[in-house]
Amino acid sequence: MEAEICIPCREQVARYAGEEGCPLCGGSVTTL
Repeated sequence: MEAEICIPCREQVARYAGEEGCPLCGGSVTTL
């Protein structure tokens, strides 16, 4: 699984397949 960082909350999150956005705050997630 690749490391992805949420822009608003700046947490490293793991997105599940088909899921959009950060599971914590719903913000945009970018793959590093």
